Amino acid sequence: MSSVVGIKKDDLLACLESLLVADPNGDLFDIIVVDNASSDGAPEAVERMYGGQGQRIKLIQLAVNIGGSGGFNAGIVEALKAGYPYIHLLDNDVVVDPLAISELYERMEADRTLGMLGSKLYMHKEPERLQEYGSFVDWERFNVRPINKGVLDHEALPELLDCDYVPACSVMVRAEAIERCGLMDNLFFYLLG
Repeated sequence: MSSVVGIKKDDLLACLESLLVADPNGDLFDIIVVDNASSDGAPEAVERMYGGQGQRIKLIQLAVNIGGSGGFNAGIVEALKAGYPYIHLLDNDVVVDPLAISELYERMEADRTLGMLGSKLYMHKEPERLQEYGSFVDWERFNVRPINKGVLDHEALPELLDCDYVPACSVMVRAEAIERCGLMDNLFFYLLG
């Protein structure tokens, strides 16, 4: 499995640390970091702090900013070439719960009909409150209608929600699904979620 993350230095370093805590032995996943032509010293910080990680953390530096979908696509292509069965997309400002990736992986392994699974997204300053958990597309108004936005997380919320879209900021996707459906459209410079 591979995790692909975006770039902003401080957020990125916190994200990487949370990933390393989630898989301290490096036997669950590798990490592909895509630098979308940042200018804040993020690639140098990644090299300085994690350059000795070998194949575990791979840094891809893009010459120009090709946007959210383009940056994710660069990492996805690399992960597909390496033959990972699952690719977990992460925004650079995501701090991963230590069990999140392994639980998503186990659920995907248990149900081969799932093409992708997202995480509950919590607010940074209020970690018990959901930023998002399930969203639907309002096709008449051409926008997204999130449910559970801003609610406190509680046991009554379902473990799985069938919804119209899963935010790219934290989603595990089966490689077969990407190969079947294709990459994201690079025209979407900014991604929701």
